[in-house]
Amino acid sequence: FFFEFDWSVHMPQDIDVHTKTKRKKRKRSTLNPSAHPVDPKPETEAQLQTPETTPACPQSADACSRSSQKLSDASQKAKKRKKSVQLSSIEAPTPIDVMGSNAVAPAQVSQASCSSSSSSITTAPKTTNARVSEADTPQQCHKPLLKDMGAGSGRNPKSAPIQLPPAIFTKLEPFPKDFSAQVCFAKRTAAEVQQYRRQELVQVPEGTVDPILSFNEVNFHPEVNKLLSRYPKPTPIQAQAWPILLSGRNCIGLAKTGSGKTLAYALPGMLHCRAQPRGNDPKMLVVGPTRELVLQIAADCEAYALALHQRVGIAFGGADGTGDRMTQCRILKRGVDVLAATPGRLLDFCQHKIVALSKVTFLVLDEADELLNMGFAPQIEQIVQQLRPDLQTSLFSATWTDAVQRMAATYVRDAVQIIIASANEHKANADVRQRIIIVPQGDACTDHCMGIVHEIRQTNTESSRTLIFVNQKKMVDKVAPQLRKMEGIGCVHALHGDCVQSVREASLQAVRKDPHAILVATDVAARGLDIKDLAAVINYNLPQNIDAYIHRIGRTGRAGRKGVA
Repeated sequence: FFFEFDWSVHMPQDIDVHTKTKRKKRKRSTLNPSAHPVDPKPETEAQLQTPETTPACPQSADACSRSSQKLSDASQKAKKRKKSVQLSSIEAPTPIDVMGSNAVAPAQVSQASCSSSSSSITTAPKTTNARVSEADTPQQCHKPLLKDMGAGSGRNPKSAPIQLPPAIFTKLEPFPKDFSAQVCFAKRTAAEVQQYRRQELVQVPEGTVDPILSFNEVNFHPEVNKLLSRYPKPTPIQAQAWPILLSGRNCIGLAKTGSGKTLAYALPGMLHCRAQPRGNDPKMLVVGPTRELVLQIAADCEAYALALHQRVGIAFGGADGTGDRMTQCRILKRGVDVLAATPGRLLDFCQHKIVALSKVTFLVLDEADELLNMGFAPQIEQIVQQLRPDLQTSLFSATWTDAVQRMAATYVRDAVQIIIASANEHKANADVRQRIIIVPQGDACTDHCMGIVHEIRQTNTESSRTLIFVNQKKMVDKVAPQLRKMEGIGCVHALHGDCVQSVREASLQAVRKDPHAILVATDVAARGLDIKDLAAVINYNLPQNIDAYIHRIGRTGRAGRKGVA
């Protein structure tokens, strides 16, 4: 039941009904002291005393004596402590520099404390030896920490590199990595295996396990095999890398761009993760040079991760600072099994304890040649120092330079090397027809470029996507508007390193949706970027080296298709 109760009738006469209103008025009056002046309370002697002012940085004993008694006592104590530290430093051996470059000499503590602040003097406590802790030294004497400088955040390319101490593993628990039981080879003779390797130009050491020539010979998962059935057969790098990685061996894969290297390590890696104990820390780590490659690796893994009940995460930054750090942090905190990351953002997350790499047992260094070309060698070394030493490691690259060979010898030991189609000899993709057109400098290049685009559209009516490479970011901003002004060109998109991440993703999505789109880009799009049915690649400017040229024209003619450069 609900009763309407009138307090004004039933309330005693001595209680004011409008107490609440008067309370509000009283509260408002307290906010305005002038409305109800209150007699000030008598102050004590301590409150009536005026505060003493500290002279700014006394430089001598005379200046200290002219200050207050408290300041003079503090300076005398500092002098006594300075003498005791100097005596102990003479008798004791040379102290160990426990603070590195941030340590302050003991004899300079009292002098530095005088210059630390104009309002107070900080003196160091008594010490028995010449060592000075970080808390004892003034804040101004410290060099800025890496965290304070924003190092490794991936936002400022000029920031100092992150320095992480190597991880120490007191006890390494064994983990399963041999999944040879998932492979059931069909009956074939050694001559048939050799014939396949000669036909597909597969070079492996003698005694290497036979390749998998059909999807029926491997059992990743029934759902995964159903997804793989849309392809006719495994690519050569997949056919040879799968049995090696499933047997628990380290692997080095050298193959041209667009040969299916991602699935060559992704499926064995996720099967490896599935056998490890469940947890929030990643078990498989894939390190790539660019954010575009990281996003593509994650997309390829997610297509099969749902069937294998694996969680995929990403970590990438960039000079523009739009790597969506908070979203990446939330995903990593919830827990991932497979992590695709760029080196800088990964070290940043490790430094701030967002992700731990102690549980990683499957490491992949993808596009190793580009990782070295972009100067990520120190970051790769620090990442490897955070991992357990007995993990399974793979390295994949499109070229086999001396630097890549040294990197493989350092991090991928006792590995089986797979070379597809003489990838170690700096050869371009044979499925790409190369043309050379000599034109004068200036605007004539743009006119010839437009003529080539029209020619491509006449020969490829269904899909004429074209990727135009230039060497500088300012050339992207110059060529793209010129092409937009010309009739019959269609949608022209731009992509370079200074583009905001949302713009980069929007440009790539627009190119993938529009079968006749044009993308003008720098070499940021030359590595690992997969655009299906890319008809042609145009080098508006020639690259600086042959490796960059191979990767540029490798964006077309992928997965057995033909292309033009």
